[in-house]
Amino acid sequence: MVGIIIAFKDYRFDAGILDTADTTAIMHAIYQTSANPEKAMQVLEEFNTNAELYNLLSRGIEGEHWVWADEANLVIAYPEGVTADTSPYNPNPDWVFGNQFNAYSRDHKQMGAWEATKIMNDTPYPSRALGFAVERTPIETEIVQVVAVWDELVKPIEWGGESHADNHHRRSATATRRLGRGEQPITETRHPHGPNGRPGRVGTTGAVCASA
Repeated sequence: MVGIIIAFKDYRFDAGILDTADTTAIMHAIYQTSANPEKAMQVLEEFNTNAELYNLLSRGIEGEHWVWADEANLVIAYPEGVTADTSPYNPNPDWVFGNQFNAYSRDHKQMGAWEATKIMNDTPYPSRALGFAVERTPIETEIVQVVAVWDELVKPIEWGGESHADNHHRRSATATRRLGRGEQPITETRHPHGPNGRPGRVGTTGAVCASA
């Protein structure tokens, strides 16, 4: 039996929640069949510790793709006559290349942003489902239905467009319980990374969860 529910009782509308996607979305790794894993690790180490290399990859060549605007504070700018739209090298997704804390700022307004980001990274509220990855194949239909309810009834609350939040919560929970094959709320599910390699348990309050 498969059941799905959105549980609202302890739901936190908090940007500081650390979930599984946050910890794996931009993770670098070495392929398990790599012929030279040690060399690959050395390359990753350079990407994440060598600020000059990182900025070469993410910002380009000094004097050609960027110039110093304030070297003492590691602030750069585009060369005269060049913009973000006309620059011959402006890949933009800086997170791809390594440790963004090594990035030069493109504007004085960005100064201090990485220090603030580190504090935010170090002090999140860990999701109770951290480490859990759902097997979506058996419940694809139910997921589509839950997303539809979420888009209709929950997003207006998130975006501040609905003043009657309590009523929307009740309607959302009721609508979700009627979906698919699951009529009862799921209170827990198996965590794939429990102590000593054994499956653990993790609460599902405030999350879209599934259990088979």
